[in-house]
Amino acid sequence: MGFILKTKAFVRFYAELAVDNKISLLFTLLFPAIYQLLNSGTGTITNNNDFIQVCLPMIAYIIVATALNGVTMSIISTRNSGYIKAYYYASGSRWAIYLANLFVQLAIVLLENIIYIISLMILYRFFSLSLLATFVLMTLISFPFIALEFNILFLLRIRASDMSKLSNLLCK
Repeated sequence: MGFILKTKAFVRFYAELAVDNKISLLFTLLFPAIYQLLNSGTGTITNNNDFIQVCLPMIAYIIVATALNGVTMSIISTRNSGYIKAYYYASGSRWAIYLANLFVQLAIVLLENIIYIISLMILYRFFSLSLLATFVLMTLISFPFIALEFNILFLLRIRASDMSKLSNLLCK
């Protein structure tokens, strides 16, 4: 029972931390929305496959950006500032710290994807409840694995300021 209470306390902490980082939240959602608005005149949506092809790349972007910025970067920045050691000594569990952050970011990425998909459905006038449910399920399944894969960066002695250099290298 103690592990659940510890995780719940860290969920509250990471939720407040995530809400304070409004620029990351807005950029993760606004970039795909602006991209879709600019490209909305290039075609029409007539079936489910067309809708999937239009929105899947930006849904993947939202998932990856939230996993990198929300889970990995927040853990790296708290590790580099020394807070992880203090949290670990206070709670006695690294898993409670990590799982709390993962739960908060999973809720955020679900909300972002739902808002994005519904706005695309309104933009293209193509409504499908089954596609919405499919994308939500895809997000629930894929996000924890993607966030876990980014946690390989914990093994490296990397700072939060080095991530911009790494992201530039990956984009080239």
